[in-house]
Amino acid sequence: MSEVNVQELKEQGNACVKEEKFEEAVLHYTHALAIDPKNFSLYSNRSLAFLKMKQFFLALQDANETIKLNPGWAKGYFRKAEVQFATFHFLDALQSYRQALLLQPDDSSILNAIARTTLECQKDKKADDQIPWLGAGIGIILGVIIVIADQIATMKPSLSHPILMVLTTMGIAMVGYGLARGFRYYVKCQRKSLIEPPADLSGQSEQEDEPEEEMMPEKSGGHASLSLPCRLFISQVTSLCRLRHRIPKYKNHLLADRVRVDVQFIFLLNRWHDECDAYGARRRSGVRQRRDDTRGARGRVQERPSADGGRVQVRCRRA
Repeated sequence: MSEVNVQELKEQGNACVKEEKFEEAVLHYTHALAIDPKNFSLYSNRSLAFLKMKQFFLALQDANETIKLNPGWAKGYFRKAEVQFATFHFLDALQSYRQALLLQPDDSSILNAIARTTLECQKDKKADDQIPWLGAGIGIILGVIIVIADQIATMKPSLSHPILMVLTTMGIAMVGYGLARGFRYYVKCQRKSLIEPPADLSGQSEQEDEPEEEMMPEKSGGHASLSLPCRLFISQVTSLCRLRHRIPKYKNHLLADRVRVDVQFIFLLNRWHDECDAYGARRRSGVRQRRDDTRGARGRVQERPSADGGRVQVRCRRA
């Protein structure tokens, strides 16, 4: 029965991917993985869905899990290379593509991906070499314009000596070179942040350290109104909703903070559904147990205090 459910959930996820409903696909794959956590193809499919959602860290995690569960499957390395290519880690992507090619030689899609990645790697290296000198060239042009403007627009030029003119132009050129190199460094840092783990918006690790302090007082019936995970979920969803409204509504390909909040919200909803089922089962079991105890007590002889201060035996009526 579980195998049928897993296959149905996988097909539903695949259909959602074809319809570009990637969030729903992630939920179907996650549900299937809860039934069959060793299914490497589900991790591979969920990695693709995360990649389409630009959740690069989660996509890379699922790709690594696919490789861990089945190291001899070429698609695991292919999924990992796709994530690395999307985050501009071209050298790492080339290594992963070559690992996939070793397991599946003469595959046209892998060969095309290697050719495309090699071309992008050459372009990126050329940009690293040329952009700083382009900044220096722009600095030289600005320096020459400043020197000419000083000679033409002022009655008494401040840059009258030729050596001073040359030094001014070279200084501005060096500033342009440094700014261009700084820009390339900033771009590489942004690329590195694409596969870093997102911030923990729920604060679950801090809340789990002291679970006893957050327990709510029990009611007179002896049962807490809500279990601890339910109360934590309510606080987490509240903080996520507040944070979501503070994030600007624009498309940011580098950080994708708003999408990360949405994904965490979806997973919290999934956890809430499971917790509600478990809490309902525990509550029904407790009510059933109290009902059985009450029925068992009926028909027994019990001692109760009488009006004159003594004790009197009373037989309880049966239901």
